[in-house]
Amino acid sequence: MFEPAPRLLLGLLTGFLFGFFLQKARVTKFDVIVNQFRLKDFTVLKVMLTAIVTGGVGVYLLRFEGLANLHVKPAQMVGVVLGGLIFGVGMAVLGYCPGTGLAAAAEGSRHARWGVLGMLLGGAVFAETYAFLSGNVLKWADFGKITLPDVTGVPAWVWLAGLALVAAAVFALIERFERRGSRAAREKRRRLAVNARSRLTEATVADAHEDTLFYSYTVRGVQYSTSQDVTDLHDYLPGEPGMLVGPATVKYVPENPANSILVCEEWSGLRRYDADRSHTTTERS
Repeated sequence: MFEPAPRLLLGLLTGFLFGFFLQKARVTKFDVIVNQFRLKDFTVLKVMLTAIVTGGVGVYLLRFEGLANLHVKPAQMVGVVLGGLIFGVGMAVLGYCPGTGLAAAAEGSRHARWGVLGMLLGGAVFAETYAFLSGNVLKWADFGKITLPDVTGVPAWVWLAGLALVAAAVFALIERFERRGSRAAREKRRRLAVNARSRLTEATVADAHEDTLFYSYTVRGVQYSTSQDVTDLHDYLPGEPGMLVGPATVKYVPENPANSILVCEEWSGLRRYDADRSHTTTERS
């Protein structure tokens, strides 16, 4: 009726370690999961890809050593798609999946406990309707118990190696995106801080590229030549970068005059110059 005690203890230990690593990876936090859907925090994607690659390699190693058997589930594609949609909506709304929800509830999260009750209710509804579903929905596009190696004839190790390469490429792209995002966030904080505690002086925009303005100005007899990255500020520019070359107004920090801006989300010292240079438009807020 019950599994042998060593196997039950192994399951208990595995579950403990699973929850421990979920907690350490911070995927038991509502904000972490919701911000994955908002593309602001990629912790969940990193954890899932790592788990898939590690788990896949581990399972096939155990199988190779004769320590595990594969229990392949049928590829019921309509059921998979419908279940994935329900799962995704529930995860986005609740902020947890079943595993992270249980771990969060164990941490003391009250809203996760309601989510666990919802999971139990959903499981009960599925059990009660399984006879109908198995005779209808789950039969649609049911390809049976197949795996990619079975279908393609390509060994499982090749698929795992390809999956590992894809995961590595995704990690590299995420790292690049996050570095870009962190730099952009730091630059935004800097320019807003300059705008909040600064003085004005006249400047000259000497050159303008698509995302960079080069300018110079003088403070207390010292001339400063610098540039400002306007990659995220095109909506605040009074014209195309090439039309901004000429006199402008700059804001700088009195304690550090080299720290300056031409434009931010709340202010602009730029002026637009038409092609014939005879008409100037100044836009400031």
